[in-house]
Amino acid sequence: MPEGRLIKRKIADNERLNRLPVPARLLYDRLILFADKEARHHANPRLLLRRFFPLDDYTDEDMQGWLKGLNDAKKNGKGLIELYEVDSTQYLWLPGFEGEQSKSWIRFTKEKEAESSIPPPPTTKEKRKAIAESDIILTPFEMELLETMKTIPGWDYDEVEDTVWIRSLSEDYTNVTIDNLKACRDFHSSKPEEKKGPWKNRIRNWLKHDQDFRKEAKGGATRKGNRQLIQRDKYTEPPDN
Repeated sequence: MPEGRLIKRKIADNERLNRLPVPARLLYDRLILFADKEARHHANPRLLLRRFFPLDDYTDEDMQGWLKGLNDAKKNGKGLIELYEVDSTQYLWLPGFEGEQSKSWIRFTKEKEAESSIPPPPTTKEKRKAIAESDIILTPFEMELLETMKTIPGWDYDEVEDTVWIRSLSEDYTNVTIDNLKACRDFHSSKPEEKKGPWKNRIRNWLKHDQDFRKEAKGGATRKGNRQLIQRDKYTEPPDN
């Protein structure tokens, strides 16, 4: 266990981090303190809760959401953390870890710390190979969704991760359509930048609200409030995937 870690004040100005919920920000700070010298840590939600939030009533689902938010906060193809799996065990890696540490730690202290017992994250080449060897072949509809996402301002496209993510999205939300994806894009693009979270989080939240509204529409309920996602007269059944 490392005795000392640095967190620089500039982290308070990190826009990607500030768009996430407070517990996710606290989780990120604590991961910097507890990661091994290669910036790796296990990513089992229950174990993370026991280590970092032992007296709180958060759930595994809460932790999974924070991890996903940190992973999806992309810049130059990398999130605040990068989630990965080796032999069915979940791990994470912090790409910005060494940027938080002093030059003396990098030059002298790092080599004195214990070697990492956590396997390294797969390289982009290894990710592509894994996708090529897997059953992930996007349908024409999923390909169209992916092309639509590329039109989103600030979307940091990554062929490997976005292929996996679009498959996960289409499996989790059968209500996803090109129209409601564009509606989400247009709605959030009109908002002040400081009020926006990672695009992948915005899209999932949008589809979750849309899904809830569809259930209400089928039941004859009327949604109140200014943020009605789909007008009743435009309601259509989800496409067959």
